[in-house]
Amino acid sequence: VVEQIVDLRLAENKLMELSSQVTDVRSAVQSLQERQHERDAILLRSSITTTRYGRVR
Repeated sequence: VVEQIVDLRLAENKLMELSSQVTDVRSAVQSLQERQHERDAILLRSSITTTRYGRVR
């Protein structure tokens, strides 16, 4: 019984560690997506401006 309790505690600690890593990865992905959207918006504005003034894209 004691060994099972120790195993469960180790498993719980590992799950908490993995959960924390998942949270970190989700945060990093969200940050990258936000940067990509900002980049896309800048490129779109640049494209519209270039087209508006008749410059070659």
